[in-house]
Amino acid sequence: MEVSIIIPTRNRSEKLERLLYSILTQSIHVNEVIVVDDSDDFRTTELIERLRSYFLEKGIIIRHFVSSKNEVKSISRARNLGAKKAKGDILLFLDDDVILDKNYVKKILEVFELYPTALGVQGTVVNFPYSHLENSLKKAFYYWHAEINRCRMLPSGKTTYACNLNKIISCEWLFGLNVAYRKEIFDKFYFNEKLLGYSLGEDKEFSFKIHKVYPNSLFQTPYAKVYHDNFPTKNLNKWRACIITAYPISFFYNNIEQTLKNKIVFVWSELGRIALRLLWALPNATSIKHILTSYVVLVRYIKNVKEEDYSFIFKESV
Repeated sequence: MEVSIIIPTRNRSEKLERLLYSILTQSIHVNEVIVVDDSDDFRTTELIERLRSYFLEKGIIIRHFVSSKNEVKSISRARNLGAKKAKGDILLFLDDDVILDKNYVKKILEVFELYPTALGVQGTVVNFPYSHLENSLKKAFYYWHAEINRCRMLPSGKTTYACNLNKIISCEWLFGLNVAYRKEIFDKFYFNEKLLGYSLGEDKEFSFKIHKVYPNSLFQTPYAKVYHDNFPTKNLNKWRACIITAYPISFFYNNIEQTLKNKIVFVWSELGRIALRLLWALPNATSIKHILTSYVVLVRYIKNVKEEDYSFIFKESV
């Protein structure tokens, strides 16, 4: 199977460089690497030109696409562009802040070979932070939390992710930070380009739609290991706070069955989500203000959110 790696990136050339070197050291070499560049500077361009010869020595073609300076940035658009340009049978999407174990690609391909009906396969992040107390709170509110050997969708529209994974499992959704799909799936599905800017949840929506049409076609393997070089910040601007508030709520209305039970669970989950977000933002008063303001804005534009019209976010954040 020919493999194309697709990497959306923006203004993180230092982290991208570490990922690219981990691709060069893979035990199985891929056929091409596609970098979709939303950066505001030329550092990524300079990095790719500097490393291009190293990839060619390994028989890997590295391709670089730069987005228009006049359009709103979107990781969904970047992923779709990469999928359109890719030539491989397997399209491997990686965030620019991950680092691959040397056998990562090999172990991903083994799952596709073991399960011929597999349409999507993700590896396992080895450094996910875990707190039993925090996880218990999240679980009580049907919020995003860890489960042993399970990766499923909750009635609130939030998800669980597998922890202590010791076998290949079937999933209901897949992370976007390290995930491979058969190219043919893009004849029927695409990442939601209405999710502009920080396209929170585009991976969840894309993979869950595949799961609903093709159950038992998504898998996670503990043997394809990846390190996530991500350190969350408590600093939120108004624009990002509105996105983090609006996109998950829109996901619930557009992807989860609207039964009375699910709506009650959703409201309960949102109350817990608000409380946890405020707790995590402490003691940053500016971030707390932006979180509270985002819910005020959401109430005003709830119809737009349900219809996936997020133009108000960018107007409000100006």
